[in-house]
Amino acid sequence: MPDLAPRHDHDTAWDAAEYWADILRAACTQVEIAGSLRRKKRQVKDIEIVAEARIETDLFGGSKSGPWEIDRLVEGHLFAGKLSHRMPRRMGERYKALVDVESGIAIDLFVVRPPARWGAILAIRTGPATFSKELVTAARRRGRRVVDGRLIIEATGATIETPTEESFFRACGVEWREPEARR
Repeated sequence: MPDLAPRHDHDTAWDAAEYWADILRAACTQVEIAGSLRRKKRQVKDIEIVAEARIETDLFGGSKSGPWEIDRLVEGHLFAGKLSHRMPRRMGERYKALVDVESGIAIDLFVVRPPARWGAILAIRTGPATFSKELVTAARRRGRRVVDGRLIIEATGATIETPTEESFFRACGVEWREPEARR
């Protein structure tokens, strides 16, 4: 079945993505534009953003703020009419299907929440899908698997830390490639 999603030129989509990434930074420790925009495709069908929710603690280790701040931020922009739901059933803690009302461009927001790891999520969400599948397959050949955004050693269940994309590639046994070289 052909892909009927509307296409947008890179520059228009990039401007919208940067706008939303800047807004999300208020509730996040890291925000990165991913997907076909990051791979520098000339035409894209959507914006993909990976955002790591900030969790702050007080002096005694209690929660001063939590990952729900990103949810409140998104809800506020939905209420203000700047964002709309693309698929209401797709508004979980880790994935939000949205639309930038001004540009009409779909936004896939992937929220990195523990136990997920930044490097694994960013690499997989940068794609493309066939490349992400190759990464996961390479990890499986090494006795590892990706579960809920973290890389696990199958024999022990231990999590391999992947704070960066490069560390995720290394742990999967795959040579690093710049996003635009991933096919």
